[in-house]
Amino acid sequence: MKPAKGKVEFSCDDLRLERGFYWAKAMALSYVNEGTPAGDWYEAALPGRNAFCMRDVAHQATGAQVLGLARHNLNMLGQFARSVQPSRDYCGYWEINGDGKPAPIDYTDDSDFWYNLPANFDVLDACWRMYLWTDEPDYLHDADFNRFYDWTVNQYVETWDRNGDGVPERQQPGSRRGLASYDEGPGLDDALMLSDLLATQAAAYEAYGHLHREKYNRNRTAVFQARATELRQRFENGWWDPAQQRFFNVLLRDGRFQYSEGSNPGHLPLYYRLLANPERIARHLELLGATDPQVETLAYIPEVFYAYGRPDKAREYLLKLTDPGLGRREYPEVGFSVVGAVASGLMGVQPVAYQRTVRTLAQLPTGLHRAALDHLPVFDGEIQLEHTQSPGGSKSCLTNLVGTDLRWQAGFWGENLEVLCDGRKLETTAERRWDGRAVTWAEVRLPLGHTAQLTARVKK
Repeated sequence: MKPAKGKVEFSCDDLRLERGFYWAKAMALSYVNEGTPAGDWYEAALPGRNAFCMRDVAHQATGAQVLGLARHNLNMLGQFARSVQPSRDYCGYWEINGDGKPAPIDYTDDSDFWYNLPANFDVLDACWRMYLWTDEPDYLHDADFNRFYDWTVNQYVETWDRNGDGVPERQQPGSRRGLASYDEGPGLDDALMLSDLLATQAAAYEAYGHLHREKYNRNRTAVFQARATELRQRFENGWWDPAQQRFFNVLLRDGRFQYSEGSNPGHLPLYYRLLANPERIARHLELLGATDPQVETLAYIPEVFYAYGRPDKAREYLLKLTDPGLGRREYPEVGFSVVGAVASGLMGVQPVAYQRTVRTLAQLPTGLHRAALDHLPVFDGEIQLEHTQSPGGSKSCLTNLVGTDLRWQAGFWGENLEVLCDGRKLETTAERRWDGRAVTWAEVRLPLGHTAQLTARVKK
């Protein structure tokens, strides 16, 4: 069966979360366009621009996938990939409108256009993530996508890296062509780069390596995973401010570090897993959780707290995003990000296309005992998933409607657990998370049309 647009449903025993999800779903679907000169697409820019932007699409793509908009994602990401050209120094169109053309507000000609340097990296990473959800072969084999991937990690970096350190940097202070960050705030004209550029570049190298692993090109995989590791080490070793016990997020042209205006420490280093040191991760989360950012940043934060196992804090920000009193709540990114965070964060769904596997790890906040998703698009079909937790143990139940048999890897918080399926004990493996907490994993093979319920409990 093929996933249907807007069919996904969510239920739980927290009315605020359930209402918030359905508000976000309706809001996101109101921005969907089909049969236009730009093809099938959804708005991913400032409301009223009738356009989709590289940063916004890269972030909104997961929520769009959950809403059954896989073909829209493929079309939009493909247009960005094709727009990258040597005549624009391997940049693309930052924003494409409903006519399928570069938005005039951001593009005059190939020598004068708006561009944020993290964009190529962000789009490349999004293509890999959408492959994991869909198993769409074009993300692996299409010539336009592959040319974009190759140009991004090679010619794009070489063209914009004037000082030879392997990282692009802003070349003309004050120019809109090649901004050093997604941060467009004041006081950054003299910035060489910001931390989000390192974060997206490392993520893109990792994604590029994964894409080539699927083609069994192990040499290229090893090279780019090593480059990603080097960027992460550079950040950890060079950007830490021991006096303030936090990371700088701005590197100036004269080699000095500083902070951007405001208290936000930067969300993308966490979002893109740039950090490795547990104490520094905890400090970054603490700083991030004390901020009150603008809506474009706020839209990422529930996913960040879910990624680091903080479901109570994630719920707090989900409720902020869906609060009717939130300013600029109509921004398209809000609805899409809430839907995506519920699926990938609260429900913990991580499809792995190349293994025909669905991984799940419930992150139900305090006081939430049940949550379920129905008609969730995965690969070329759907799954149904329910999590419940009680003092006696945790349960996860999955129904396979993806078109073929699949593997289900279910995670449960805790150690010294036994996991049962229909009364049968399963083999388990333990994983230690960044903060020392344990997760126990079990795996079952699930034929098409079948349902399995896994129960985890402390060993007696």
